[in-house]
Amino acid sequence: MAEKRFLSRWATRAVVAAGGVAVLFAGLKCGEPMAPEGHRWEEVAIIPSEETTKAVESLNGPVWCADANYPAVYRISNGVVEVVFKGAYPEAGFYDIASADGYVWAVGYKKIVSYYEPYAVKFDGQKWEEISFPKSFGETYLNSISGVNFDFWWVVGERGVYTYDRGVWEKRLHAGLLSDYYVTVSPRGRTFAYCEVGGSSPGAVIYISDNGGVSWSSERPKINNKNFTGGELPGAALCTWGERFCAAVILNPASSAKVPERATYYGVLIRDEAPPGDGSYELAFFAPEGPYVSYVRALAFRPEGRAYLVGKETSIRYEDGVWVLEVLAPWRPEFFHVTAGFSGFWATAYLPNQHSVGLYKAY
Repeated sequence: MAEKRFLSRWATRAVVAAGGVAVLFAGLKCGEPMAPEGHRWEEVAIIPSEETTKAVESLNGPVWCADANYPAVYRISNGVVEVVFKGAYPEAGFYDIASADGYVWAVGYKKIVSYYEPYAVKFDGQKWEEISFPKSFGETYLNSISGVNFDFWWVVGERGVYTYDRGVWEKRLHAGLLSDYYVTVSPRGRTFAYCEVGGSSPGAVIYISDNGGVSWSSERPKINNKNFTGGELPGAALCTWGERFCAAVILNPASSAKVPERATYYGVLIRDEAPPGDGSYELAFFAPEGPYVSYVRALAFRPEGRAYLVGKETSIRYEDGVWVLEVLAPWRPEFFHVTAGFSGFWATAYLPNQHSVGLYKAY
């Protein structure tokens, strides 16, 4: 196997496993072979669940995580896992969790008789409470949440993008019958909403708002590399790095590319800080599926520019301008999520042998 180092505008060096094939892509320079390095993840706790949301860290506080198949929220502090909320619905769960200004929200679904309704709970620093929804939400579920401050939240569901502002719900974006939406918010409040559209012009669309969703501009990200015709963005694998939009992408090799057409390629797409509607997207990292890259699921950037890209038996870190594959064997975690916390990176991974989820931290 050849381990190659690639150069790009965002990554001065990128380590990629080329599966024994020496590849030189247009616009990137190939460096000397470089072996993958050991991983930096440390086990913090074992959570009694088979699937959880991401883990979020409160400022000067604990780490929070929620169950995707059961209405429970976990609090993890000093390695101790505590169930701090348990809902009464037998068929319910949470798909996402977020924290802002000491408040914590978890959102998902609950089954009422034969249909599903949106489900959300809030912790205000003292107590947990369930959130009520207007009838206009209908039969749906919620899959994403981002907090701007303690009383302004972006909530994303099957039927659109909403804001919750001091107890008032308002629909901010709905572009027809789509697949899932996902939202991420920059430190200055720029909101990025991603969705896949169907119809006569299918594909990924990024909606961007600088005024709390009052108005939006739309963009279709294009891969700036002739070896790829486009790609699919795994919805949960998006984040912001400053005012930049960042997303993991599953790439489609072009028929003219000098790469195996049947190979699956993963990459990281980064949008510059241009105004809404004028953004340029750059492929900052890409690698074929192989021993160290498989089924990429989540991406997180810290403000100083360090990052982690994780997936099934996959952990790739970015620091000092370098994308580095990490050796996880003989430990083979199936990472669900990764987030950039105040004290480091937090990741949750399914542990098949234990039928549980591990919480891990990397500094």
